[in-house]
Amino acid sequence: MDIFQFASYVENILLYYDMDTNRRFFISLLAGALCFLIVYIFQGFGLYAIAKREGYGHRWMAWVPGLQIYYIGVCSQKNKVLGSIDSRKFAIAVAVFDILLFAGYVLYYVSYFLVDGWYTLEKVDYGYYYKYKIVYASDLPSNLYWAAWFYQYGSDYILQILQLLFIVGKLFLYTAFYRTYSSRRYVLFSVVGALLPVNGVIVYVVRNNKGLNYNDYLRRVREENYRRYQQQQQQQNMYNQNPYSRGYTPPPQDDVYNNRQQSGYAGPDPFDEYGDSSNANSSNGSGGGSASGGASDDSPFDEFN
Repeated sequence: MDIFQFASYVENILLYYDMDTNRRFFISLLAGALCFLIVYIFQGFGLYAIAKREGYGHRWMAWVPGLQIYYIGVCSQKNKVLGSIDSRKFAIAVAVFDILLFAGYVLYYVSYFLVDGWYTLEKVDYGYYYKYKIVYASDLPSNLYWAAWFYQYGSDYILQILQLLFIVGKLFLYTAFYRTYSSRRYVLFSVVGALLPVNGVIVYVVRNNKGLNYNDYLRRVREENYRRYQQQQQQQNMYNQNPYSRGYTPPPQDDVYNNRQQSGYAGPDPFDEYGDSSNANSSNGSGGGSASGGASDDSPFDEFN
């Protein structure tokens, strides 16, 4: 279906240019096929690499259009779709919508080429916008009525409904797939892959990621967050704790200083240079004696007696 989605984008761009309808259809289909081929190759390599690493069999399905959708479900077995549906069974339903949508677009283009030349476009002005209404010739063959009806109403109703259902199915399926191989960004990848025809490129980007159950991933994230929280709490407690409450021990002192303290040593006398009174008394007594038998010191005030 992606080939026609690319073609519709190119066709909408070419509507701004004045060219023949057949030429516009041909260019849009050619450009759509080229873009689809590029994305298809990326998706094939991506799915094959994932299946080979995870050990899934029938890897040839990764290269078959239509079966690629089913093989995405095969590679998503580690996660359930909507929490309870097996991804392989759900992928079968999505693949059916893909085939129906592809057939519908083929029928749309076939209808166009069958009724080409039997209708004219009439411009209808609705005030704020305008569109072209298809007016068929009165002599349109009866065997082309179905083609005319499908070309006029098929794209506006049948294909639009099928495309909406297909997009919703892809969204749920891709959610299971990217939960398995890109748990952090599964919402972004699922939405982009479902709405735009670039899912093959995203599959190629995540091809080297190991498959993981999403619940296991959430458990690992919670454990990692709790471990970091504990580390932050420990660091915060150490920062807020009073260092003296943990027991402060003074550094060891010099052994000589401890011995002097224990023996009662008071240290040197700072007034030794002025002489010792006991030494002076002994020297005076030995030199000439005293009136009391050399036992008393000479008084500096003796001359006043």
